[in-house]
Amino acid sequence: MSPPISALSCDSVHVRYGGIEVLHGVGLALAYGTFSALVGPNGAGKTTLLDWCAGAGIESSGSSGSLLIEGRQASTWPVARRALAGLRYVPFERNVFPSLTVLDNLRATQAAGVAPADPLERTLHRFPELTRLLDRPAGVLSGGERQLLAVACALQGPGRILLLDEPTHALAPAAAARVIEALAEAAREGGRAVLVAEPSTSREALRAHADFIWPLDRGLRLAAQGG
Repeated sequence: MSPPISALSCDSVHVRYGGIEVLHGVGLALAYGTFSALVGPNGAGKTTLLDWCAGAGIESSGSSGSLLIEGRQASTWPVARRALAGLRYVPFERNVFPSLTVLDNLRATQAAGVAPADPLERTLHRFPELTRLLDRPAGVLSGGERQLLAVACALQGPGRILLLDEPTHALAPAAAARVIEALAEAAREGGRAVLVAEPSTSREALRAHADFIWPLDRGLRLAAQGG
């Protein structure tokens, strides 16, 4: 079973680096109100696919494919236009503003004049570890603390389509479970389309909360699995 195509879909995506094809005609579809996982080992092409969907940093000798955002052809859109259409991407690295404090990072993700999707109080209730770090520059945080901040910023922002590359990396099991639960809640209760890329389904929370799992191996996507 495949999710209805309404928020974001990509099809026949090919990406090449230096003549080497990394993605071989892959595709997936996300619907509002669903939490999905793109799962595969390191080198499977997960980051490349998320980069391509977001329009971020694809320096390849050739790429092609179809990208629809809410039914509109978006393959040639620049990053800024995709963001204006509601797409938010949290990459694996460089996902916070290192010179800003934790609090200013959270504030910076909010669009001017737009109420945050999650009030700051709710975000800090979800991730109490950030409360004692509000005045600390993000650049001095540990890897796990940066991941929590990056996820919190995504939840604070107004984006309705969230793509997150390994948001549970470097997190203890309990914190990772809270991240997954918060993202699943943002999808189901907030009406967002949320996709996380993870190296495996070993985390129990991911198996419990994912509506759809999209396996990816060596640039080839297998059939989606319903949660």
